[in-house]
Amino acid sequence: MVTSPVFTAGPVPASGAASRSPYQWPFSWDSIWNMPIAASARYAPAGIKSAATYQDRTTQDYDSIDPSAPVVTLTNARRASGSIGPVSVHSAAGMSANGQWNTCAAFLGTDNTSVYQGQTTQLAAGGNASFGGVADNAWKPVNIRGGGTAGCQGGSGLSGLGGTLTLADLTQSGPITHVLKVALDGVINYSSANGGYRWPALNADTGYNDRGSGNFYGGSNPSVQPGSLLALPRSISPASFSNPTVAKLARAAQDYGVYIVDTTATGSTWNYSSVITNYDASTRLKVGLCTSATPCYHPSSKASVIGSQLDTLLKDLQVITNNTPSTPGGGAVGTSRCAPYAPAFTDGTGAPPSVTVVSC
Repeated sequence: MVTSPVFTAGPVPASGAASRSPYQWPFSWDSIWNMPIAASARYAPAGIKSAATYQDRTTQDYDSIDPSAPVVTLTNARRASGSIGPVSVHSAAGMSANGQWNTCAAFLGTDNTSVYQGQTTQLAAGGNASFGGVADNAWKPVNIRGGGTAGCQGGSGLSGLGGTLTLADLTQSGPITHVLKVALDGVINYSSANGGYRWPALNADTGYNDRGSGNFYGGSNPSVQPGSLLALPRSISPASFSNPTVAKLARAAQDYGVYIVDTTATGSTWNYSSVITNYDASTRLKVGLCTSATPCYHPSSKASVIGSQLDTLLKDLQVITNNTPSTPGGGAVGTSRCAPYAPAFTDGTGAPPSVTVVSC
């Protein structure tokens, strides 16, 4: 089932910036979360079906990577050795989570390098954190300057930090400069072929091949499953979306793409989709989407269902069929891209190679 970093130090540097802080723009330039779509990317219809999008606590990540945030104890982190035990981490003062599906969280350790991830997250604001509730899963730490592929998105094994839509993404004047994440309904959309997932995903949902499970993958397109990279085709202009928030998401979807990371498991009744946001960005996203013309409403089953251009954008996405370890984003490293590589970190490390940027 569906399971974003707290950037409080300022806006994320714009694409083409000279340098970046790993706490504002995490992971290496060649991370899957920072890799722009290649000019040589091959697109194919995805046939995504979605009745509406929704945003609530089950569609949020709970991520805190600000080194100035208060220090608390994460009581049952998985350490680099593989053992489970307490570690000290930075936790944003206002962040809380109730242990329900899919409270995937990422905490920056006090070494300001290690990112500890897990789900489901239990955290009272200002208190110590733990992974428990309806599940108790923790992942070995990843380096905030590294590739950051793996993590706590349960339906794919992908990162709970990389790709998450943040508050800074939505409020800054510049473009979103990273890949996004989405959960679609697997019953309607995902194929169970080849184990139900593809690179860079590490697993499928439990029950993906069980017709009696809510997590069953019943889609017919073998290219659509956890780990699939989707993108807005070049034939559709992001400016064609009159809603400014959706247009911003559309630009990111065209330049960087969107990874499928989980299932909403709503297909038997609702067939909803969701963009994965950080806990503090969800409300801002809804504010940007909901107007008198496209209102949000509140059925008892979901906190907020949104009938908007966002749903149209999701259905417009196509699959990048040549996204592989040797051709990430649809092309070999060094080939022309739809946006620049992420710049070096502020200390001068992690500089990318030169790249030709083309209009997508």
